[in-house]
Amino acid sequence: SAAGEYPAWTLRTSGHLHYDGVSLAPVFGVGYAYGQWLATGQFNSLSTSTDTIHWTSRTTGYGGGNFNFNFAYDGDSTLALGSENGRVATSTDATHWTKRTMGVPKSSSNVYALSYLNNYFLSGHQNAALQASTDAIHWTLRTSGGDSSKDILSFAYGAGKYLYGNAGGQIATSTDTIHWTQRTIGATTTNI
Repeated sequence: SAAGEYPAWTLRTSGHLHYDGVSLAPVFGVGYAYGQWLATGQFNSLSTSTDTIHWTSRTTGYGGGNFNFNFAYDGDSTLALGSENGRVATSTDATHWTKRTMGVPKSSSNVYALSYLNNYFLSGHQNAALQASTDAIHWTLRTSGGDSSKDILSFAYGAGKYLYGNAGGQIATSTDTIHWTQRTIGATTTNI
């Protein structure tokens, strides 16, 4: 494309239907694992595709009212799907799912951020709850050090540090996923 132009995008549909059975439901998370593209969202929607054109609906076994938010893949044998009510499911093929329990307090249950970074699965929740796991099955609650009224929304890893961003525009860093230090980013924002 010419300088300053963006490449063309082609709109696709995941087939996730709203509860009315007609309109499309929101897609909250996308990913790629086991040679398949993944899309998940509202009303327990989960679809896979090998070509991003044709999508197959899948089920996690949690029921229709659940909101699925995101995926984390270790690049080898474990794919995790985070959702509301402290639920996580794991899969070894993106088709068959096993329900897992995270053990977060009900007030911190929604899994808004889920990442696999430097040998850890990290889950960020409502009210600054944060958990770590090496296998996406056994989870350990960590003290995030953030504003306890702010949801953790994203994770990153680089230069030997883990980082999270929250709904209050705050970030925190850690070298071990256990001890987190709040940082000032010098910007006025709300969601990171």
